[in-house]
Amino acid sequence: MDIRTRPSPQPSPRKRGEGARRRQVPRPVYGEREGPSPQGWEGEGPTVGSAQSGQEASLETAWPIDLRLTVASHGWVHLEPWRWEAESGTLSRAERIAGRLGAIALRQRDPTTLSVAWQGFGAEAASTVMSRAARWVSADWDPAAAVAALAPRFPEEAALVARGGGRLLRCSTFYEDFIQTLLTVNTSWSGTCRMVAALVADPGGGAFSLPEMIMEYGEERLRLIAKQGFRAPVAVSDRADARRRRHRCRG
Repeated sequence: MDIRTRPSPQPSPRKRGEGARRRQVPRPVYGEREGPSPQGWEGEGPTVGSAQSGQEASLETAWPIDLRLTVASHGWVHLEPWRWEAESGTLSRAERIAGRLGAIALRQRDPTTLSVAWQGFGAEAASTVMSRAARWVSADWDPAAAVAALAPRFPEEAALVARGGGRLLRCSTFYEDFIQTLLTVNTSWSGTCRMVAALVADPGGGAFSLPEMIMEYGEERLRLIAKQGFRAPVAVSDRADARRRRHRCRG
């Protein structure tokens, strides 16, 4: 894996779901308890090589992946803590790894290469960072069977999948996908945006809440503060706890 020191992209504001009210989410402190927020990619080649600079690696894939099509696949990108900069084609979000807050960003380099940049985590976190970025775009999904099935009757759709479409944007963990899906049940999209933003703000502190944070937060506060209503008992149920254990195993 080719790792170079470059500043990592800064999460920037983006449009919310229609009718959604934006909840104020605390700005996370990256890396050390006091540290810089990620900066955008600037120019070509390395920039400042200080200890506070971010790092970058290449995610090579065995088949094309179209980042823009993946981001547009459904509404996850409009939920906290995702950020999408359409002009630069940069997808980023705040993350927590080993108790530290930082940011990971992804940008298309060519059809089979994505640039992964991060700040707030050291080189020792590279494996976790790359695993999470790969999960965002379902990098381990081989589209060959889908292309073969579509080609006879739906050649245009087959071509779309072959050039990198047909993927769903996923969160960094299965657990987060589970909780966010739970928060889409029997509510408006603006309600989903509000409830997810609440979990990122508190107890998440700027990144999506870890499973143990939600379990400790408890049903009452999920109802009263995060406004999850009937979904709150499910979020702290035995089934959610099983997903929490699965989250720990998979990272």
